[in-house]
Amino acid sequence: WLNLLIAPDGVAQFRGYLEDHLAPALLHFVGHPDSSRLYYGGETGLVLPPLVPLLLIGAGVMLRRARGRVLLLIPLLTAFGNSLINVSDASARFVVAFPALAILLAVGIVAVVQWVMRRLNHRAHREHGAGLASRSWIVQAAAAFILLGLSLQILYYFGPHLTLYNQQIRPFRDHQDVGWRLADLPPDVQGFLFTDELTFQPHIEGMARFWGRPLNLTITDPYYLLQRGVHYLPRGVDIALFVQPDNRELLNYLDRVFDLPAPQVSPYNVPRDKQYVLFLLDF
Repeated sequence: WLNLLIAPDGVAQFRGYLEDHLAPALLHFVGHPDSSRLYYGGETGLVLPPLVPLLLIGAGVMLRRARGRVLLLIPLLTAFGNSLINVSDASARFVVAFPALAILLAVGIVAVVQWVMRRLNHRAHREHGAGLASRSWIVQAAAAFILLGLSLQILYYFGPHLTLYNQQIRPFRDHQDVGWRLADLPPDVQGFLFTDELTFQPHIEGMARFWGRPLNLTITDPYYLLQRGVHYLPRGVDIALFVQPDNRELLNYLDRVFDLPAPQVSPYNVPRDKQYVLFLLDF
């Protein structure tokens, strides 16, 4: 921020801030996806494209009301606050604005329904000299319109969104499955996960704290075992080796040294192509 204010190229940097931080935060409401891919999957913003017009109509209605302008400040300030963070369009940081988005959508739906009712009444009065005798069917149509909007978001979230989200957040093998399988073994078993894929040790540590029992797991690249040899592994303890099934070099080395037993697969509902194979060794 000092550079934005006093640097010679402050104007250029401020333009970069608008393009790279503020714009993604604002557009995340209506179309820009969560770039972190950690919280909200898919290729849409927080509001699905078919519902964006209702959101904008609701915002227009509230903009004409004094109290409504206060409500509009919530998503705007949320976007501004996120623009001060390096990743400005991570969905988890927009939770504070979710109630305001729901209200704006509801106001948009009501405004559309009221506009339709006024148009129908105006036409009935012009053609028949009186308003609509009965509006029950309009109420039913309005209820169906509201339910359609709600079901669209719900069906998307639990359908296409979760399917794509799982593909985005789990591009590699499931290292959390390793934690579950290690928890099924005796507490004194020392686990090793040899992988060159993306893993996150805090996931395993969090699972251990939740279960209230230690998970002795070392996550390391296969390179270390291949270069240092069997002396890299501890002696006098039972060892659980989790290995990528397509790493033939490591598997051949382990088989030469240990005469490996049959590999074990996960007992949990994890696709085979997302699993590590397990070898239990008794030193």
